[in-house]
Amino acid sequence: MDFTLISSQSDTQQGEPLGGVLFTLTHFCIFRPIATTHLTCVFPLLVSDMHIICPTLDVLPIFYDCKKSLEH
Repeated sequence: MDFTLISSQSDTQQGEPLGGVLFTLTHFCIFRPIATTHLTCVFPLLVSDMHIICPTLDVLPIFYDCKKSLEH
């Protein structure tokens, strides 16, 4: 997957149409590979609220996968 850096001069404001879209796309790019690795888990995302629903034993591996993906 190719990525392009989008530089922001300021934060998005409430009501801006692209604010939620950019937030969702960012989370999609980060969590899609993790979700394909952890098939017993669900990652529901609604605008700026995200949850991870999974068996208890999967929490720590998901945490480390998230940390690793954010370090790249």
